[in-house]
Amino acid sequence: MNLAFKIVNSIRGSSLQRRRFRVLLKECESDIGELLLHTYLLRRAKFLKRFLDLLPEIKEFMSTVLVSYPQLEDDKWMRNPAFLSDITGKLNELNLQLQGKNKTLTEMISDVNAFKGKLTFLEAQLRRRDLKQFENMAA
Repeated sequence: MNLAFKIVNSIRGSSLQRRRFRVLLKECESDIGELLLHTYLLRRAKFLKRFLDLLPEIKEFMSTVLVSYPQLEDDKWMRNPAFLSDITGKLNELNLQLQGKNKTLTEMISDVNAFKGKLTFLEAQLRRRDLKQFENMAA
């Protein structure tokens, strides 16, 4: 996460860099408008998803500003942000399930227990290298 934060902050931290990155996105005809800033824990999934979606453009942009991050070329290292994006996305889903005015404590406990079971299932899938539930890792 730290490297992703560093890269995004270097692009978004300077208005010039931000404009140049937007121009690059337009030239590449990207459907995604811009990088997201990380603001709090529950947005990490969206932040990392956007970072991963824009990774080719980020690499190209970094090469134009002559900044190199060898980790972005390392497939083994890139599994970490992909996994974090997938798992925090699943945590966001649980968070949304737990919200609501008419949720009872029993329902919330049931949701949490179901999520624990889902984590066990996901762990078994990862051990078998089955990435159906992990779209960013599969990509």
